[in-house]
Amino acid sequence: MDPLTQGLLGATLCGAVFSKQLGRWSWLVGFVAGIAADADVIAYLWMQPLDALYHHRFITHTFWFIPIGGFIVALPFMLMPKMRLRRKSLILAAIAGYATHAPLDMMTSYGTPFFWPLDMTRISLDIMPIVDPLFSLILFVGVILLIIKRSNTVGRLTLLIAGLYLAIAATQHNSAINAQLALIDHRNQDVQIARVMPTPGNIMVWNSIYKTKSEICTDIIRVTLSSEPVMIVEGKRHKLARQKQIFKKHKITDQHRISKDIANFRWFASELVAPIDPKKPAQLADMRYLALGQPDIPLWYLKVDYKNPDQPAKLVHNEIDTKAAIQSLWELIKAAPQNAKPVTDYYPVIEY
Repeated sequence: MDPLTQGLLGATLCGAVFSKQLGRWSWLVGFVAGIAADADVIAYLWMQPLDALYHHRFITHTFWFIPIGGFIVALPFMLMPKMRLRRKSLILAAIAGYATHAPLDMMTSYGTPFFWPLDMTRISLDIMPIVDPLFSLILFVGVILLIIKRSNTVGRLTLLIAGLYLAIAATQHNSAINAQLALIDHRNQDVQIARVMPTPGNIMVWNSIYKTKSEICTDIIRVTLSSEPVMIVEGKRHKLARQKQIFKKHKITDQHRISKDIANFRWFASELVAPIDPKKPAQLADMRYLALGQPDIPLWYLKVDYKNPDQPAKLVHNEIDTKAAIQSLWELIKAAPQNAKPVTDYYPVIEY
């Protein structure tokens, strides 16, 4: 998630557990530790955009780096004499705050290879949006009260409320999955990969994306927090690039740079890669992130040159009409559009 929310969660946890040992410093240690894993972006300023995309949320977000990251965070605080006397609690608090970062990132659709090098899978639970103002507000209010009251009870209560919000998000996610399954069954498709992901800033409007043998389908599912029925807005079908035929035509092998770049990009995007425009197979989009209200515009895509297979691929960031995207999202949050259908329309009719 965004760095501020990461820091607030670390501050809340440390304030709830270590306020008696560290006093007023507990929340600050947790805040710094909660953000620290994202310090990897500094190193990526000298990388090519494509390499930076792959390596963000990588080593500093793995399970084995947690004690190392926590210890590094604790070191500056040890310069203070009072904190050196409490170094055991300080180190434990820093490790605890650091440990909140990767699991919170795993709640989002971006994912992180938490178990690297044992497993290269980018774990993405798709429960929370990458930015969620309401979740952040819960933590922000809790941390402010924690600083004022200096009470671990406030921190624990904040964690409880935040946990309840996560539970609600998980319930919303489950409802969206059920709607997606109904849609897939209605279309009678053989699906290889299927995911539903929250759109930015809310847990009501979900992107449905699934891959079949020949295409990737993107739709929108609206799940309200009331008794309103779940609604589905059918989207588009995107044909997959005929990679084998293209490689054969240009005599591209697994040893060529272009093959490795495409394989890495597919890994990063969890295999959900396809050309937005079938006439432009050299532009491979990360189909997880299409601009809302602008379904033909991915946030980024990989541009390859099949005629020069040893040339590195380029990562292209599209210019998005942010105002239009926010407006489209807000309209979907307020009410289902006219072309939306209730999920019950996709259930099979049972004849008795």
